[in-house]
Amino acid sequence: MSEAEIITIHVVHLPTEAFHLSQGPYFLYTGRLHHVYRLYPDTAGAFVVATVPADNNGTFRSLDASAYGEEYPSTLTIAVPSRLYFTPTKAKPYAGLRLAIKDIIDLKGLKTGGSSRAYTALYGPRTTSAETVQRLVDLGFVIVGKVKTTQFADSEWPTSDWVDYHAPFNPRGDGYLTTSGSSAGSAAAVAAYDWLDFSLGTDTREFAVLAEALYGPSSATDIASNALPHQKPTVILYPIDYWPAKDTASQEVFEAFIARLERFLGVTRTEISLEDTWAEHRPEGVTESLSEYFEHIFEWAANPDQWTGLFRDFLSDYESKFGKPPVLNPQLRFKVGYLPTVTPEQQAEAVRRMGVYQDWFYTHVMPPVDENQGHSKTVMVLPWTNGVPDYRDTYRDGPQHFTGIGFFFYNVGPYAEAPELVIPVGTTPYVSKFTGKTERLPAAVGVVGAKGGDVALARLGSAPQSSRLSLRNTVNLIWQATDNAGYAYFYVDI
Repeated sequence: MSEAEIITIHVVHLPTEAFHLSQGPYFLYTGRLHHVYRLYPDTAGAFVVATVPADNNGTFRSLDASAYGEEYPSTLTIAVPSRLYFTPTKAKPYAGLRLAIKDIIDLKGLKTGGSSRAYTALYGPRTTSAETVQRLVDLGFVIVGKVKTTQFADSEWPTSDWVDYHAPFNPRGDGYLTTSGSSAGSAAAVAAYDWLDFSLGTDTREFAVLAEALYGPSSATDIASNALPHQKPTVILYPIDYWPAKDTASQEVFEAFIARLERFLGVTRTEISLEDTWAEHRPEGVTESLSEYFEHIFEWAANPDQWTGLFRDFLSDYESKFGKPPVLNPQLRFKVGYLPTVTPEQQAEAVRRMGVYQDWFYTHVMPPVDENQGHSKTVMVLPWTNGVPDYRDTYRDGPQHFTGIGFFFYNVGPYAEAPELVIPVGTTPYVSKFTGKTERLPAAVGVVGAKGGDVALARLGSAPQSSRLSLRNTVNLIWQATDNAGYAYFYVDI
């Protein structure tokens, strides 16, 4: 038999007047044409379940298949449809873009597990998708799976805190750096796979964060908007509370980026001391420093809702059904005892102080967004990496006991409900303890805008494609440096 010999010809009569068959690969089975999915191994361990559509009504099911068991033991297999099937339209401008969903977000037909085996066992599949997810699907995004998160999106470190599930792998450097933050699976997926366009993460501190590499609009509404004009900021704030970076190599990379930003915007940076500005303009009768006055904001404001909105009912429901308490990861075991100790009075005070912070920030630090133009005239730059490798096999003194106490650089934007781009601007060298070779660490700068300026700030990150700033010419090397993980935001590999 020659290689070119045709054994069988299948002829299928298609009523073209009844439907339009999109271009792309198909296979014929039992007289019907079916879409073809390419199967990829989840080598980074980023996914908790692979998904495929179960019907045409927005319901999904898990892909119960394994194609790489011997080559990549214990990895999931992810099914990805051809891009040829999808044509962007006005109604579906993002048709065919592939999206992964963090596993604290509901997807119709699947369980929401929050990286908890007990929670997954207790509750059944969701009957509706989260509003943000449904809006993204309506815009044309193709969901290919759900990705891992720290347990209930709390603060955990690989090895010492991840117990129910294994932490995803960070593909950067020597491949054994930590995947920091609750959206570790979201970041690992887009960093590791060029076949994935976006992943959906969350900010469980209830403030919008835009992150690049890490990067994208904070909601489906923003991503669908293209009406706002792009105008450049005219002020760059350089808070000397955090600059210069202590690591010399990192500071050199940061400085080169900020200099490019200055040239692109046609301005020079303005140094500011947040502590001094607070001391000069703090409310009457307040004597505490900036860091002292806002030390308990997150601790008091967010923690009570984690107890009343999740843990109290979960613990009760689980024990009622199974006759025993659920097993939790170390950080969450600590939280079960700690959360009820935060009083309603403390929560009310934190909310009040948050209002004080925002009034101060938008009066004395950064002008608010011009509502008619939708852009921030002022941006602030912050150092997001420190040039020190943090390995995934690090054993700490004990389990994480994170309460959110303290005021740090990564609180500056979120406490103002401000969007932030975390931009990979280069790399710094380090000698890996595993390979003994010089590897590269990501170096990243945060760019904070005013509340309401999400789209304009995102465009600041994309505009330099045609300029010499070259924000988007760098590779997606940045990982979240803290648990910034309810507004949704995207990670996109650039």
